[in-house]
Amino acid sequence: MSREISYPITKHCLVMMNGGFGWIQLRTGNKDAGYIYFESDPNDKKDRFGGPDDHPYIVTHLPMSMWNAVLTTLRSEQGICIRGFDSGDGNVSAFLYTSGDGSFFEGG
Repeated sequence: MSREISYPITKHCLVMMNGGFGWIQLRTGNKDAGYIYFESDPNDKKDRFGGPDDHPYIVTHLPMSMWNAVLTTLRSEQGICIRGFDSGDGNVSAFLYTSGDGSFFEGG
């Protein structure tokens, strides 16, 4: 069974760890909308859904080299949303997009 989740991003929080690892927590109101994990080599990580069944959030992984681009986008764009789609095979695709302009990049 396919599944799609989409949330508007109302705020974000940053965590940068020693050793080239960090994440951005995306919020919709007072609930989690998603997490973007940044690592030196995220290629072996799969996007997924997490959290409770009544309000799942989206988890995606990007290379550390995209940290500045994503942060700049979150700070400057309006109407950003996160979307997760699972066609039913367990492989989730995560996207950030602007509500008026369409997708601007896709997570891993």
